[in-house]
Amino acid sequence: MERCYGTVALLCFSLALLYRLWNEVWSNSVVVASFYGETHSHNWWVAVAVSTMIPAFYTTMGGMRASLFSDSLQAFLGLVFLFVILGLIGEEFPDGINQVWEWEPEAGWLPGGGYCLLAALIQGFGSYPFHDPVLTDRAFLAKPRVMLVSFLVGGCLAIVFIVLFSAVGIADCYVKNEDNLANGLPAIVAGKCGKPADLGRALGSAAFTWMNLVMMTSSMSTLDSTFTSVAKLAGLEFAGYLKLPGDTRGARRGPMDADNPSVTPLHIAIGRLAILALAVVGTLNLLSNTEALSATTVSGTMVMGLGPPVYLLLLWKYNSKPGSGDGYSKAPLAFLFSFVPGIIFGAIYSAATIKDPEGVKRNPALWDSLQGFNMGEGMYKTFLGVNVVGHIVCLAGTVIGFLLHQYVPALQLGGCDGEATTEDPQTGERVPTAGYEEHHRAGTVGELPVDGVKAELQVAVPSPVAMSSA
Repeated sequence: MERCYGTVALLCFSLALLYRLWNEVWSNSVVVASFYGETHSHNWWVAVAVSTMIPAFYTTMGGMRASLFSDSLQAFLGLVFLFVILGLIGEEFPDGINQVWEWEPEAGWLPGGGYCLLAALIQGFGSYPFHDPVLTDRAFLAKPRVMLVSFLVGGCLAIVFIVLFSAVGIADCYVKNEDNLANGLPAIVAGKCGKPADLGRALGSAAFTWMNLVMMTSSMSTLDSTFTSVAKLAGLEFAGYLKLPGDTRGARRGPMDADNPSVTPLHIAIGRLAILALAVVGTLNLLSNTEALSATTVSGTMVMGLGPPVYLLLLWKYNSKPGSGDGYSKAPLAFLFSFVPGIIFGAIYSAATIKDPEGVKRNPALWDSLQGFNMGEGMYKTFLGVNVVGHIVCLAGTVIGFLLHQYVPALQLGGCDGEATTEDPQTGERVPTAGYEEHHRAGTVGELPVDGVKAELQVAVPSPVAMSSA
């Protein structure tokens, strides 16, 4: 990012990661809190605090290793608890668990679910993965091929987890529908159901406990990864620009690897303080916003401009050798012309969807102004339209910015040097890049990382519970 787009682009990218991590905190703690009381009640706030501070504590003490260990345990427990819940749900339906996928309320489901899925796919393929350090930080822990398989396995398990867990929402609608009919009330409306805590209460104390355990493991699995990522972001990346006592690097400042010999106890302390700060600041958002889904829809919309410049890096032509100038020119505008419009689209959408405690939009005029973007039908038509138009604008911005730097003489910043070494996808060894051998041996371009931390950490399949939460 810094090599091709400059320091400003790297800073913007890092702030986008920080925004995502902030969203992860409150959106996961609120899910657990819903089992312990009404929103903003005393018990609700206690549950928020406890469910946030437990992963913050053991991540502060154990770092990435603690997160990887707990992810493995939480993924196993989450799947076990889920299948127990599915068994309890199956007992509520006359024809067993299979009836879950066939049942629907008399009034039908709310229209537009397919449009929500389409918008999610646009975000998922376009930009969303690149601002989720909960996942991407793990991509560098082992050999590229090993991590590729790990992410494919973890991703497939996450899909299965999400689909099976959807039975909880359907079952809650079914139970409320049956209760209403038994009491002579109108049949349930599809939009007024689907809450795991409500289903747990309806099915009894045993089901409530198991449901709570599922949500706890899911929440903690994501939160400990979130805190690990913010420690890395603050302690190694932001603090990497500082000249701290014990830092033996030369004049060049910038993000550091975890195994860099210049990492000092002060860098680690900064990372730990960042964990505590994020736990507090992330929780404060619950004073105004308690809709967990908005953490995904809004943050994914906010960073739609990340995708085009990241994908452009796959096609980037570097100098054939250091300083040759025959590679693509550094292109800060290719990043900024995509990132800034994405932030604008996301900020407007976020402001338009803010609701007061009664569920009424606080900026109805702004919301009405976005209706011109509507695509499809149902409650997600604006969400889809904003994302389609926004992604097109961001893609065009990247192309325009890149071409300006390549063909306008006043904006040409010189070709970009590549890395002196590249990582072999099968062995993980660093091998000299063609044309950079002499400079690699001289130690003037790039760094050869120490692999001790990688070897000691081994590799863990990304937790399907964490991936599904993310």
